[in-house]
Amino acid sequence: MNPAQYVWLIAFLPALSFLVNILFGHQLNRYGKRTGAYMSVAVMAVATLLATGALIQTQRAAPTWDKAALKDVIHFEEETLFPLEAQLRSATLQGAMQNRLDEIKAELHHAEDELHHLEELAQIRHPAENFPFKSEQPWLSMKGQEGIPIGVYIDPFAAMMLFMVSLVCLLIHLFSVEYMTGEDRYPTFFAYISLFSSAMLAMVMSRNLFHVLFFWEVMGVMSYLLIGFFYKKISAQQAMKKAFLVTKLADIGLLVGLFWIYKVFGTLDIPRLTELAPQVLIATPGIATAIGLLLFIAAIGKSAQFPLHVWLLDAMEGPTPVSAMIHAATMVAAGVYLMARAYPILEQGNSLGFIAAIGAITALFAALLAPAFTDIKKILAWSTVSQLGFMFIGLGAFGWIAAVFHLVTHAFFKALLFLCSGSMIHGSGTQDIFKMDNLAKYMPSTRWTFIIGGLSLAGVVPFAGFWSKDEILLSLKHAASDNAGYGVLLLMAYAASFLTALYITRAYIIAFEKPSEASPWDEAAWNQADFAELNMTKADLEADAKHDHLHLHDPPHESGWHITASLWTLAGGSVIIGLLGSPLFGNAFQSFIYKGSAPHIETIAAQIPGFIIGTAIAFAGITTAYILYMTNMVNITMPKQITQLLHKRFYIDELYYKFMVNPLTKLTTPTAWVDRRLLDGAIDFIAWGAGFTGNILKRVQTGRLDLYAWTIAAAALALLLGFAGFSLAGMGGGH
Repeated sequence: MNPAQYVWLIAFLPALSFLVNILFGHQLNRYGKRTGAYMSVAVMAVATLLATGALIQTQRAAPTWDKAALKDVIHFEEETLFPLEAQLRSATLQGAMQNRLDEIKAELHHAEDELHHLEELAQIRHPAENFPFKSEQPWLSMKGQEGIPIGVYIDPFAAMMLFMVSLVCLLIHLFSVEYMTGEDRYPTFFAYISLFSSAMLAMVMSRNLFHVLFFWEVMGVMSYLLIGFFYKKISAQQAMKKAFLVTKLADIGLLVGLFWIYKVFGTLDIPRLTELAPQVLIATPGIATAIGLLLFIAAIGKSAQFPLHVWLLDAMEGPTPVSAMIHAATMVAAGVYLMARAYPILEQGNSLGFIAAIGAITALFAALLAPAFTDIKKILAWSTVSQLGFMFIGLGAFGWIAAVFHLVTHAFFKALLFLCSGSMIHGSGTQDIFKMDNLAKYMPSTRWTFIIGGLSLAGVVPFAGFWSKDEILLSLKHAASDNAGYGVLLLMAYAASFLTALYITRAYIIAFEKPSEASPWDEAAWNQADFAELNMTKADLEADAKHDHLHLHDPPHESGWHITASLWTLAGGSVIIGLLGSPLFGNAFQSFIYKGSAPHIETIAAQIPGFIIGTAIAFAGITTAYILYMTNMVNITMPKQITQLLHKRFYIDELYYKFMVNPLTKLTTPTAWVDRRLLDGAIDFIAWGAGFTGNILKRVQTGRLDLYAWTIAAAALALLLGFAGFSLAGMGGGH
């Protein structure tokens, strides 16, 4: 069976759950307070089963490869095909004679035939006839025009993403059943996260970039509603607006980019664009660069890269399951997914170096800030920003598969860490790691799963993050051999890796191994007045305090089975998914998901030096954190000016408010006056006139026949007198 025939159900079922919960959620409560929640979990379970089936069918239809023969394919590409493509591009740009161009094209055509022959020899099993799976239905078509067909496209990348997103969202739904119990609007919450899941799933399977844009925006709306779920808090109101406006500003890049793509290619169909991009853009790298940068602007906003990272930390104002969903399976993953899908266009331009540079800056910037925070969710938020930076480094360093691999592994270990933080908050009643009291004694499941997630994030073998992050670093190393600029980015990535291991170990030690104490920044001068990062005054903070539902638990307690089952399942994924992409299991992930016509698998000999360096950096970070926070061997006090600078996020958020948001807000004052006084006044006057006229006319419509008769008689008499008057006037004029 072709999975393209049923995969639409994977997105449709959560959307249906949204409708049921939003319309009938409170009625379902009559059958039990968790009825709507369990329905949402059941629906996501069915969607996950369907996604698993689609993944299995895709794997069976995909080609399998002989690893030794693949080396010949890769060698031929690097030694013959790629140089010829570069030669043709250079000759075209320099305006070479047509004869010379025809010669190069003939050589390139011959090389492509030779490559195809080598690939045939390398394939142990050929792909199924209908692979990749596609379906398409007419949509928005008029008078026989093509319109914008709606369809699905299931290749190995999409199949893996469907499986990952559905499974992680399922576990977040299950976690939320217990975590959100007792909250107001309980059914509404499950309605929102169901539609959030549906939008990401629909985006992943979409065949057309127009529909990618549509579901991209649905996710934006749902993130707005979920970040501001605790709408009575001013901080939540500010955070939801901040996230929405920053991402919408970036989405202008996506809109313009898609218009440009359609103008150049005449289609937004993803398989067709993949096929056409090398042919259409080979002579116009400037256009490919411009389109790539426009799409990257959208990805910078969605995936919270510098300098549009400012919304993601404050998105922690939403409930913890929302944080897990945004940071692992939806929203921020969408930006990386878009760039991975657009890679055939990016390869033809010169935007990849810029993408890698922004990724490296973001990875190091966020890793520097994380150790300055005490809120466990904000520490993990900076971690997400940093890890997304690594993914963009991979994309920019020609490591497509490395970036995609890290996207998938990160979804599991980051969802695990966020749900662990939710369990820690649920069991201790605080988000401040310093106020958590020896959680290791009270929360064994949460502790061990946090350790697994933390080791994966830090890049410790054999956990998932080790294999995927080191593959990104290897891509950077290869790129640096041709371009010294990538060497600088490699050093930045190593520094970010060290800091990552340090701050996640710091969070574990303080929360799980040490007794509670006063939070170090509670009494800091910069923390006593306003909350400038969300443009809030001290009065706003005081007003929010009464809506704070967290209360310290003494002693802390382990979470229930809904939560711990989710944690252990994600912990298993944080190991298994990584091993599937490791040399220990024959790089099965890379053999299944790849860019181009054949997978590019690194030899073990090429990987071992990176494994050693990556492991040494991870253990250096862990050891440094242990010495600083667990022992009293070294007592280093950071100057308060530096601590303040880090804790205030380098004042970037405040600069946005001071120089952009507040001036624009002041400009709205005269606009608001025009709206209220002139426009509303004119509309009110028309309404008053209609009412006044109605009051007069209603006195005429009395229902009394005698009054109607007298009115008709009076009107007739008036007409007669009028005509008589006109006649006399006419006679007088004639004389």
